Amino acid sequence: MAGARWPVMFDAEYRGREAEGGSFNDPETGELREYGPSFRFEYTTPDGDVVLVSLRSGGRTEEAADFDLEALKKGDFVRVEGLAVMAERGSNRDSYFQPTRIVQIKASERLASAA
Repeated sequence: MAGARWPVMFDAEYRGREAEGGSFNDPETGELREYGPSFRFEYTTPDGDVVLVSLRSGGRTEEAADFDLEALKKGDFVRVEGLAVMAERGSNRDSYFQPTRIVQIKASERLASAA
């Protein structure tokens, strides 16, 4: 049985670049794999807790990849939609989040839980 896929949407404030991209050799194939930088966002939960969220520039669907994360300035707001893919039996190893859409929004357009 395949893992569960859950739709997710949240609004977050851009906090800056978190890590540069790089490359590694795939241990199974020996192929050189490159990955892009990651970016940090701040999300406020409905109960007021602040959560830091990292989004890597790779791993997005084609539509989400069209959004230029590099153009954001600290303090900008985005709405992120995607799929949380949860592996069977609670394994973190194969669970991940795949952004399917990212759009810049005004602070006044944030979802009620993020205001």
